[in-house]
Amino acid sequence: MPTKAKKSTAKAVPVHQPEPEIIRIRILHESEIVIPIEGVTPLIMNEFGHKSKEQMLESMQGKKTNTKERPPKDPLEDYKHARIMLPKPVTIGGIKCTDGIKASAFKAATVTAARAFEQMTLVLAKTQIFVIGTAPGDPDLIPIIGEPNMRTDLVRNANGSPDLRTRAEYKEWGAVLHVKYQPDVMDAESVLALVQQGGRGGVGEWRAAAPKSYSGSYGKYEINMKKVKENGLQG
Repeated sequence: MPTKAKKSTAKAVPVHQPEPEIIRIRILHESEIVIPIEGVTPLIMNEFGHKSKEQMLESMQGKKTNTKERPPKDPLEDYKHARIMLPKPVTIGGIKCTDGIKASAFKAATVTAARAFEQMTLVLAKTQIFVIGTAPGDPDLIPIIGEPNMRTDLVRNANGSPDLRTRAEYKEWGAVLHVKYQPDVMDAESVLALVQQGGRGGVGEWRAAAPKSYSGSYGKYEINMKKVKENGLQG
């Protein structure tokens, strides 16, 4: 006859499940620093004028414009449209500023500069660096510290035909950048390094970092370190 299995007298040991780990994160605070810059090479501006927008809209709507009906070029008018006028002139360092440049131009230059640093990524630069417009009446603009001049260049159109292009040039120029960032992610020195490197690519027309330009060298700038040391990086 088969023997009966003995009953186990061992007591069941309760299994203690580990407590779930609680994820704790904190809000990353934002700081603002002020960075004065000076132009290294002349700045060329060529704002997309109202007339050009109308012509593009007509073309998109299928309206054909007879070339013979187009008015002759007016260099002075083209020069005026190439500038971005501030809604209200401002005075910076005793200099009256009438023109501006989009703050996004400096952000683009700074983000592009991230490629020069191994520990930086474009995504990190895009989400960390925000250049703030400071022009009264237009939060997208930064006043240009400098006097505009009319400049005419011989250029090639998309079809290869030669053309004369009149634009605004600032031979000596500068600006004051207000940059927001998160000090828990990167320190102020890193922001300065990115802005300084971005100055090598430049802003405006015919800049070194322009996608379709291999000879551009305009719109380059650098940080005025003397003013930074004197005034600090206060927001």
